[in-house]
Amino acid sequence: MRSYCLLLVIYPAAALIVEDVFPPSLAECYSGQVDKNTTTYDLQTSCLESYLAHMYKNTSSTGLGKDAFDWFDSLGRQLHIRLRRQGYHRLRVRKEIRTLRENELDDFFDAVNALKKDKSVSPNKYDSFALMHQGGAIQSAHGGPNCWHRYYLVL
Repeated sequence: MRSYCLLLVIYPAAALIVEDVFPPSLAECYSGQVDKNTTTYDLQTSCLESYLAHMYKNTSSTGLGKDAFDWFDSLGRQLHIRLRRQGYHRLRVRKEIRTLRENELDDFFDAVNALKKDKSVSPNKYDSFALMHQGGAIQSAHGGPNCWHRYYLVL
């Protein structure tokens, strides 16, 4: 038993530390907040809200118009309506596309095609999702504080 403990102490450990890409404006917000009365939750919320507001106002980086951002906003509001606590809430199950049954696959493809054909938002709703996932949004979605993929699937 002692030999195993000694082996654990002596055995060298190695780890690869990789610097993560972080949006400069967000890093500046975090480093500029030094008020000791502010909680970390409030700091996180404040910086994220200002960063996302900047992304919302800077629509030129995504190529989307204000109508598309308004549509995304409405989706978020619909998603976050308060539900009754004693009500039944259906759990969402994330599945790999190759494991879907034929009717589930047809439903998914029908939904994607419906988004592509719906031109109430310019250029269409499907392309708005795709464009929202490009440009300056990539820093936030992949290298920043948001992981949007699950959120996209819920929307």
